[in-house]
Amino acid sequence: MRENRADLFIKIQGLRSSLNHHNYQYYILDDPEISDREYDSIFHELASLESMHPEYTSASSPTSRVGAPVSSAALPAQHRVPLLSLGNVFDHDGLLEWFKRVSTQINPSNFQMVCELKIDGLAVSLTYENRSLTRAATRGDGYEGEDVTHTVRTIRNIPLTLPLNAPDYLDVIGEVFITHSSLETLNEFRRASGLEEFNNTRNTAAGTLRQLDPKHASDRNLRMTIYAMGSMGTQMPPTHWEQLQELSKFGFPTSPHNARFSSLEEVQKYCNLWTTTKDSLDFDVDGVVIKVDEQVHQIELGASSREPRWAIAYKFPAEQVTTKLINIGINVSRTGSLNPFAILEPVRVSGATIAFASLHNEDDIHRKDIRIGDLVLLERSGAVIPKVIAPIIEARTGQELIFTMPDYCPSCGNSTVKEGPAVTRCSNYFCQPRVINRLLHYAKSVGIEGLGESLIGKLVTSGMLRHVQDLYSLTQDSLTSLSGMGDTSSDKILLEIESSKNTSLEKVIVGLGVPHVGVEIATLLSAHFPSLNKLRDADPSQYETIPGIGPVISESIQAFLGEKETMITLSTLAQLGIFDSQHIEYSGPDASSEIAGNRFVITGRLNSISRSDLGSLIRAKGGFVTSTVTKATSFLVVGTDPGSKLQRAHDLSIPLLDEDEVLYLLGHR
Repeated sequence: MRENRADLFIKIQGLRSSLNHHNYQYYILDDPEISDREYDSIFHELASLESMHPEYTSASSPTSRVGAPVSSAALPAQHRVPLLSLGNVFDHDGLLEWFKRVSTQINPSNFQMVCELKIDGLAVSLTYENRSLTRAATRGDGYEGEDVTHTVRTIRNIPLTLPLNAPDYLDVIGEVFITHSSLETLNEFRRASGLEEFNNTRNTAAGTLRQLDPKHASDRNLRMTIYAMGSMGTQMPPTHWEQLQELSKFGFPTSPHNARFSSLEEVQKYCNLWTTTKDSLDFDVDGVVIKVDEQVHQIELGASSREPRWAIAYKFPAEQVTTKLINIGINVSRTGSLNPFAILEPVRVSGATIAFASLHNEDDIHRKDIRIGDLVLLERSGAVIPKVIAPIIEARTGQELIFTMPDYCPSCGNSTVKEGPAVTRCSNYFCQPRVINRLLHYAKSVGIEGLGESLIGKLVTSGMLRHVQDLYSLTQDSLTSLSGMGDTSSDKILLEIESSKNTSLEKVIVGLGVPHVGVEIATLLSAHFPSLNKLRDADPSQYETIPGIGPVISESIQAFLGEKETMITLSTLAQLGIFDSQHIEYSGPDASSEIAGNRFVITGRLNSISRSDLGSLIRAKGGFVTSTVTKATSFLVVGTDPGSKLQRAHDLSIPLLDEDEVLYLLGHR
């Protein structure tokens, strides 16, 4: 019996090895050795054996690429190494300026650059432990994304296990996308099934990654190209080019179009070539990424804010087409502003079929002399919202109509109020689109992800939601009374609503939608008025005493807080005990403290306090909190999984503090 079990195990492992080999031949090398029928035969034999002998199932088996649906939405996932965004240039002058900046800081004689096509997809990091894929996470904010392992496992050109020459631990970063041909095949099926077609590759890939049922992801034939090593358990190769070669040896799909050059002239030729030939590819690209090759140079150059100085994205010029402006529609925003948009004769541009486009505002329409019925010039670059650039005046017939904003809201019928040449607002605070957009903005800001536009629309239409505070009165019975809403989905939403009570105050302030108040200003306000009660009861004269808040923003805050509905919302939330008395008190900078005048950078995950609240504590003691480690940095506060900032601090000999040490200095230990 023992021999039979051993033979069975060997057979299963042999089938898995065979499938992994043929996956590599097909998806990576594009050189299949067997027919689809033969592949399916091996796959089904393995699946049958694993089904009969569940003790031999494994997450790294090729059969796991199509698994069972997960029970809830994606969980947050911290990145071990931050996934930074890229700065952009749009022409040769911009590229030259970047090159000169880099050249002043490193030795030009050893200055090589790697060029990669910038695929228009979604950045995803993969983590391999003991040479098996254990986690896949979206980019998110660069520090925390969403766990999408269950869908990424369905991507057939991604190895689930690595060869023995790979390190035990490896993080890699790449782009998930769908090809034009796969999208067309998918849309053919959807047309035949009477389903709405997908418009563009990027949104289709993004929606697929967030599918809870991996079967749907598997059917859509996602692909991935790996473009970087994040970290590894052994010493990384010294250049980016060598890292790409190493990744290829491990079985990862890397782009065959990557190239390495020693001069800016060669880089520019590469950019020019792909500017004119990008349409020959079966996937969308919106530019070229240029990276300094030597890792030692990358460390030397470092990063500015959330962008590495050693890399830049050369963006292709926006694509322009002509089409007819059929009509001008109007959306009502959460602030009541009437926002015009173009209703177009559908046209294909930058890989997507476009039927709507931005018109900015009424003043812009008149300035450009855009009229209903015009033949117009439409511009779109990558996944950017398309916009109408100008009318083709010589094509006019005389039948075109001049646009004017309506005197009455097209949604609720109430009168509109004109505020200068650019802004017209609906006077009805409870105009349904205003309510929906206001609630959607708040939900997104405080982390209630399960409440999308469609669901909020149903709740508003049914009368269950009218104010922000109504969110905290929702019950399972009220949610499940809606069509398509079950117990599992409602439980998840209610959990997110409950968790939102503990979010940071600045997110609440942003969510309330104060005009001119974004994250930065909201952070300043939450530091000075650490509860909703204190913000509500503050003397308006105090706003302008806060560095960074001028008269325009101060007046906007006063006007917003003075509105009847705002006062009701703040009072109700305070009565419910939400977002109150849980944040750090602030009475102005303490110039006498040991902290005063010092510059702090916080990295990694903290256990007993949020990074936002720690920043508030530091500022309360007269310190400064910045995002980048430089020679001017006084201390680096190091949490769990600190990332690249720790190495930068070591290189610059910046003193390190752990969580307990910084809290002790602040008088909270």
